[in-house]
Amino acid sequence: MASPNQAVRLAGEDIADGILDFMVRSRGWSENNNYWHVRQLCEDRVVENTCPPNAVSMLHFADQCHSHRVRERARSVLLSSFEHVFEQPDMIEQLTFLQLKHLVSSPDLRVQTESHVCDAIVKWLQQIHGSRISSGLAEREDLRRQLAETIPPLEREDQVYHTIEGDVQGLSAEVKRQELAVNTLKLELGEMDQELSQLDYDLLAADKTMLDAARELAGYSSQEILLTVYRNAKPRVERVLTCVAILLGLDPVWDITQRMCYEDKLIPKLLQYDYHVVEPAQVGDVFKILSKPSVNPGAMTTKPARAIAFWAHAASKCVQLSTDIVNGRAERGRIAEELRVAGDKLAGMREDLEGLRALEANSTERYVGAMETQMMAQLRVDLCEARLRRNAAKLDADARALLELVRWPLVAKPYIHGDLLQHPFVACFLPPGSQAGGVLERAALVPLTDFLRMAASEGGGQRDVYGAKGRRLTGENGRVVAQVWSEGARAEARPRSGMGWQGLTFE
Repeated sequence: MASPNQAVRLAGEDIADGILDFMVRSRGWSENNNYWHVRQLCEDRVVENTCPPNAVSMLHFADQCHSHRVRERARSVLLSSFEHVFEQPDMIEQLTFLQLKHLVSSPDLRVQTESHVCDAIVKWLQQIHGSRISSGLAEREDLRRQLAETIPPLEREDQVYHTIEGDVQGLSAEVKRQELAVNTLKLELGEMDQELSQLDYDLLAADKTMLDAARELAGYSSQEILLTVYRNAKPRVERVLTCVAILLGLDPVWDITQRMCYEDKLIPKLLQYDYHVVEPAQVGDVFKILSKPSVNPGAMTTKPARAIAFWAHAASKCVQLSTDIVNGRAERGRIAEELRVAGDKLAGMREDLEGLRALEANSTERYVGAMETQMMAQLRVDLCEARLRRNAAKLDADARALLELVRWPLVAKPYIHGDLLQHPFVACFLPPGSQAGGVLERAALVPLTDFLRMAASEGGGQRDVYGAKGRRLTGENGRVVAQVWSEGARAEARPRSGMGWQGLTFE
């Protein structure tokens, strides 16, 4: 027997030869519009060459060409050779749902037993839907594995990201504290600069006052100074002169300056006085003495004494201001050094922070990438599961529609409970909770085919209608034929072609 493809190819070549021969011999092809005649010739050739191996292909051909004759011929061949067709897997997968539904619902379907119809439906469901769902399940498992493989990298990236994020936050807080410390040092340095500027200004003023007082004394002769200052010197003048002696580095007695005045050495010493070389500790008593109001320049009665008092106060102030400036500059140097160290530390911390932020950016990118990978993997799983649900719903709907066409009273109950319900595909893909499973559950309650056969044979063929009363199946004469195993709605058992016995009705 030729294969289905060969049969279709040969038929097609014959049809093409016939069309070409007709077109060559017919001169009035375009004028007489012989299309329908050619179509009829083609249909005749196809109908002649339609056989069981190519019946399914011809059925598709008829649907494409809208040929009623070819469709009816192909359906007639399929109805008469139904069992043979469903022994060929490549022919099963060519049948559409509507084509199979029309075949199963046809009263002209020729099968030996109704169980062959069930087998054909299960084969078609397994061939069309089972492979698709099985591949979908395998794809879902693979996608779930891929999804599970995305979790460890995401967890690692999440841990790294949060670790770096914590480091960035901690270092940012340290940088802010360091910036506050640097700003505080800058403020201290600025205040110190202002203080030193003020000290320098005060020192210049005191130095000018000291020089002015010394120049004023230089305008007097030694004799005038001795007469107005040292003769009959009062105690407050003596205290001022003692301060002058201490400031000049002499013994702390007031009359020692008198001898210097005799020798004309006092005024030059006052004019050339260098307060930078004097330590505050050396003239500590001077500050105590000059802090009293009685030794103020205003308390002096003569101009030379007043000038000496001005010089003593100005010189002591210069010593103090000079010392404060030296100490202030040292303190400023310390603050500047501390500021430099803090600034270097802040610069290093900022550099480290920039590095951490770069790492954080890279970690964020990797983390987002890992999240996107997981989300895409989850999306693929969800899409696969959605396709599985749609395919399962389609399978359930097709199975219910086809199984409802089965004449269950003609199917043997052992076949239903055994071969059918325990079939791996049925048990896996048509569970009791589904619509198709409900059809099978109801089918299991229909009386046995063998029981109806027995009832038909005992009835002698006189009548094919039996009534069920009190769980008994009785014939026309009221004789009990057999016990009814289950109560239910009306069930019709109309045998198909080739079964060789009449139909029964069970109520």
